Amino acid sequence: MKKFAIALSAPALGISAASAADLPARTHTKAPPPSLVAVYDWSGFYIGVNGGGGGGQNCWNFVSAGFDAGCHNVRGGVVGGQIGYNWQASNFVVGVELSGDWANLRGSNVPVLATSGTDNSHVSSIFMATARAGYAWDRALLYVKGGAAWVHQDYFRTCNGITATGACLPVGFTPTTGSETRVGGVVGTGFEYAVTNNVILGIEGDFLPLGTRDNTFNARPTYSCGAGPGQPCTIAVKENLWTVTGRLGWKFGGPVVARY
Repeated sequence: MKKFAIALSAPALGISAASAADLPARTHTKAPPPSLVAVYDWSGFYIGVNGGGGGGQNCWNFVSAGFDAGCHNVRGGVVGGQIGYNWQASNFVVGVELSGDWANLRGSNVPVLATSGTDNSHVSSIFMATARAGYAWDRALLYVKGGAAWVHQDYFRTCNGITATGACLPVGFTPTTGSETRVGGVVGTGFEYAVTNNVILGIEGDFLPLGTRDNTFNARPTYSCGAGPGQPCTIAVKENLWTVTGRLGWKFGGPVVARY
């Protein structure tokens, strides 16, 4: 029986072996290599312009006369430019920036204890030197900043005429003036987007806590601001400012990098 079974299976094994020999050789396909993606690189120099608005509060204290003159808000426009440099590592971006703006922030108030005159403030320029740190999603960048600020401003008092608290004539006359360039701090945040490889649009908000400073005001010969007629007097001014600006920039250098 064994010999008979082997005899019957031999032709079938031959057919199977022949069929296997006719099959094509198995091929091994390699996985496709990872594709390269162009990602925006924020590294490099940039220069640009900005414009918007600002405001804040000035509080005066007539140190020489010994009375608090109260506070007034300043409001107005700002316009200027900025220049800086960014470094990018992975999604993190750090940089430094210098900016300067012409400003026209004005405000005034009539002190309760000296209604014969109006106290006025005029912020005329704002400069900042800051460091920036942010996180980038390809062409979008969200950042914070901080550093030093320099603010130039003029102070003056204008006459309102004869009042219950005395006379300051003629109306509109400026009997006492002062000015200063104040150094303080600045903190801010902003968002930028690279519209093209070089053109960048953004928006930024900054807060400038400038503290309290004593200022020497000059008085006209017939007017006294606390130190006698015609004598300079000391007025302490406490100030905080803020600005919100739109930004348009041009970036130099390689705009994109290849990443897997």
